[in-house]
Amino acid sequence: SVLYDESQFSGRGAPHYYKMWYADAQGQDEAVTYSDDGMSWSSPVQTTGIMASGYHAKVIYIPGGYSAVGGTYYYKIWYWDSSANVYSINALRTADSADGENWHNDQILTQDVTKPLVTGDPSNWSAGSYGPVTILYHPSATNAGTNPFDYTFSMYYDATTGGQEAVALGFSTDGNHWTRYGNAPVLPHGNPGDWDSDYASHGTVTMGIDGIWRMWYSGSGPSAGAEQGIGYATSADGINWTKDPGNPIFSIYQAVAWRSSRCYTPSVLYRSTHFDGHGAAAAYKMWFTGEASATGNRTIGYADAAVCPAITVSPSAF
Repeated sequence: SVLYDESQFSGRGAPHYYKMWYADAQGQDEAVTYSDDGMSWSSPVQTTGIMASGYHAKVIYIPGGYSAVGGTYYYKIWYWDSSANVYSINALRTADSADGENWHNDQILTQDVTKPLVTGDPSNWSAGSYGPVTILYHPSATNAGTNPFDYTFSMYYDATTGGQEAVALGFSTDGNHWTRYGNAPVLPHGNPGDWDSDYASHGTVTMGIDGIWRMWYSGSGPSAGAEQGIGYATSADGINWTKDPGNPIFSIYQAVAWRSSRCYTPSVLYRSTHFDGHGAAAAYKMWFTGEASATGNRTIGYADAAVCPAITVSPSAF
């Protein structure tokens, strides 16, 4: 989970332009690291205050701060507790932080009785969950109506039957109590024979200055756990999605040694300002996980995409 702030987070924690939370399997599984260009990163800092079994974290930064038990906080985290029953809401947790390192108020999410995120029914597409995909914050939300983006928080999250996974959507007024949107995933896994026939899961959702919603997600076929590649999808409303026919954009089958066994979990940032001179001048930046089949080592890679400016061609005199 990578964040960028052109003001170096205004002294709310370590003053750097980029912050990354990731699982490092060193005691407290979620660590944070810092960078000023998105490429060279500091030594990891172990977080405190969340479960040692926490994975798949997603973090948001709220510049104006928000009030919760114990004071004012600027970061909120949601994550999957790998020690809990995946078919229970107890596997999804949240916490608050003033600096992004030390977390407080760690707690299990609660959910609406009639529209739960997790049903616990193994015959249902939303029987369980392996955690959040993307959290979106809407500071001017009305917290009313049926549009999930009219609430303070909306969350794309992993929904699983135990054998297949898809991306579902929920909404919340406070980030702690959630209601599922609709009765089906917003991004289902693919059909038999598709590259993502059984799994469509962890990734990122953004909306560009052009008003188009974009999603990068992890996917795979049977028995591969959404680890074989990264797909791309677009939407006009954040609810109805179209997968790109060229998927996957990255995969384990592209003869790249460091990601030849696993290639997944894309964290993507978008800035129309091309990140203000802090690192590569690209509109989109992606960090994602790879595993080398030769060693079993997992590492984090980087890619970017520059949006070309409009070109004006003057009439030529031939």
